[in-house]
Amino acid sequence: MVWRLRIYRTGSQQYNVSLVSTVTEIQEAITRLSAAEQRQLARWFEEALEDAWDNQIEEDVKAGRLNDLIAQAEADIAAGRVKPVDEVLGDR
Repeated sequence: MVWRLRIYRTGSQQYNVSLVSTVTEIQEAITRLSAAEQRQLARWFEEALEDAWDNQIEEDVKAGRLNDLIAQAEADIAAGRVKPVDEVLGDR
């Protein structure tokens, strides 16, 4: 079983600490946070997801899992089948 720490507000600047073991319990604990604490958690979680994505891309590159996509992109560029980024963004 995996245990996670649950901290929740019980009154003015008082916190109770218990162990959290399910996603549902984590979700319930988040609802007990103040709006500012929820925003802080959201920022942290977004950064954690971005870091995980970056790590996955790095692993995929090192393992060669993107080689086919890179080769196709290079072939498309060489054949003139792509537009410059500024041109594409300007089309919006």
